[in-house]
Amino acid sequence: MRRVRHCARALDPLVARLLPVCQDLTSARNELRWIKERAEPNRLRHLVNRRACGEPLQYVLGTTYFGPLELQCRPGVLIPRQDTATWVSYLAHSVPSPPGDRLHLLDLCTGSGCIPLLFHHEFYSIPRNSQSALCLTALDVSHDALELTRKNCQIQFSSLASAPNRQFLQHMHIAQANVLDQSSVLKALEKIDRHAKVDILTCNPPYIAPKDFESLDRSVKNFEPKSALVPCHEPLHTARPLLDSKVDVDGDTFYPILFKLASRLRVKTVCLEVGDTEQAMRVASFAAKDWDSVKVIRDDPDHAQTTLLQLEGGKVLFVGRGHGRAVVASTQKQ
Repeated sequence: MRRVRHCARALDPLVARLLPVCQDLTSARNELRWIKERAEPNRLRHLVNRRACGEPLQYVLGTTYFGPLELQCRPGVLIPRQDTATWVSYLAHSVPSPPGDRLHLLDLCTGSGCIPLLFHHEFYSIPRNSQSALCLTALDVSHDALELTRKNCQIQFSSLASAPNRQFLQHMHIAQANVLDQSSVLKALEKIDRHAKVDILTCNPPYIAPKDFESLDRSVKNFEPKSALVPCHEPLHTARPLLDSKVDVDGDTFYPILFKLASRLRVKTVCLEVGDTEQAMRVASFAAKDWDSVKVIRDDPDHAQTTLLQLEGGKVLFVGRGHGRAVVASTQKQ
């Protein structure tokens, strides 16, 4: 390691500054190059110091890629991950063409707005959807998140130039609501359009149990908003029906609330991100009690592998290979 540090200093003192956080010389050189591409000369050392202190590179650069989209990032709002982009793309390509040529997607805990924006991009990449109207609604409790969602929506709208589907980004509804308070969400939707019907509900909720928080990467637990990672304790009792008593239920707090809201809104499809296969099985088992079709989307959903499992709540189809990343429930049981 001493030899590597010497080599880093010989290349550039700023590379040496980044070496501890990057852990290898190639990564340190790449990160310095990326920072130089974005930074004004008088800001370079400041940005390098931020990164050297462990701040996520996405916050330092101010942007990140989510699928093919380059989105704005800022401290205080969860950084979009490619794991999320994978299931969003799968969902957009798997939904049937909307009846009546209109589809309404509601995204809760929207953060940067990454899910509805990528869904829009992927949905209109399919020729059969070119004449369909896509209504997008993004809700979050955080003012910072809503501000960033608006910014990202404006940027994506501008990037589409004269594309006919850009109008659906121009009219994307962005509003404040607390998912843990169902009335808050219903009021927000009523203000937008009292008669609007939601077809798809998506959410990447806080799902990390408090006991697991300290084991997260230092850049995550020290810099990303904890409220977007770990559920608060207030509505903990509502999660009890979902879980075995031996399991720490804190990480699953949002899921029963989201399914209850989906039932209230008579949503056709629900897609919720989960942290791992174990959590996916708990959520899918819960969903299978009230929904006819339940799938677990894995890391690589395009892989041909599928597995049908009989869980406590009913049969669940596992799609692709890898870890469970999202649970999709369609068609509520009568």
